[in-house]
Amino acid sequence: MVQVAHCGAPDERDESKKTALMYAAVSGHTHIVRYLLTLNVDMHAADMHGTTLLMTAVDSGEADIVKLLLDQNADLNAQRGDGKTPLEIAAEGNHVGSRAFLEKEALFRDKFPLLYQARSDNVDATRQLLEAGAPVDERDDDGWSALMYAASMNNVGVLKVLLQFGSSIGGSDKGGKTAFMVAPDKEAFVKLILEQSSSELRFSELMFKGAIECDPKLGKAILDEFVIERGRYNFEFRELDRIYGKGEVHESALYSIMHLDTAEPEAKESVKQYCLQHPM
Repeated sequence: MVQVAHCGAPDERDESKKTALMYAAVSGHTHIVRYLLTLNVDMHAADMHGTTLLMTAVDSGEADIVKLLLDQNADLNAQRGDGKTPLEIAAEGNHVGSRAFLEKEALFRDKFPLLYQARSDNVDATRQLLEAGAPVDERDDDGWSALMYAASMNNVGVLKVLLQFGSSIGGSDKGGKTAFMVAPDKEAFVKLILEQSSSELRFSELMFKGAIECDPKLGKAILDEFVIERGRYNFEFRELDRIYGKGEVHESALYSIMHLDTAEPEAKESVKQYCLQHPM
């Protein structure tokens, strides 16, 4: 039998083709499942009976692990040797928590295909949906956008496509989280934004506001890249329509600089001073 603490290859199987991931799921060791998933093991593998990791977690009544696997894009439609799907296994075993997670995930994938494909790192499907007219900044019931899902999973290819189609950098979910906040590698996220922006986009108030909303440091980097280093945009205080906004004052870039609600007091002041002292 493959032991959870086994020191061999993470994808090693025992005589019944079960993996360490499956044994961890049966035992309810969520932290071990989470760790093994970081090693890029095959979470879709099935044992000799056609039972996948998701089915194992469902059948074991481990709802938290089921939720974790669904967030990692586990296959909802896989069938066990007897033809049963994860949802059918949950219903048969009266696993209420797992069933609720499965039904919610099925609804999410059906209702928000762009967000699901972005989370799944499916670059081609993401591009096809956007070319077909899918709204790039659509948000789900929790306020997450495709950019947030891609950023949280570090799906670089999808992020590039979303930015090419004008995805907003800013905005937050219902809990106040932004794409910058959910990105595991924030430095890489900022670098990608700048690289993509400098080659594909032009500076705009919306981009700057979005960057400021994500993080003051990102707003500063955007300002550096476009205004100082590349000189791609003539950003002058006398151009009132560009600085103060064509409509409401709160839509302007200047307002964004002066109202950094997501920053710490110290950071707010330093960014204000930095931005307002830029050569214009």
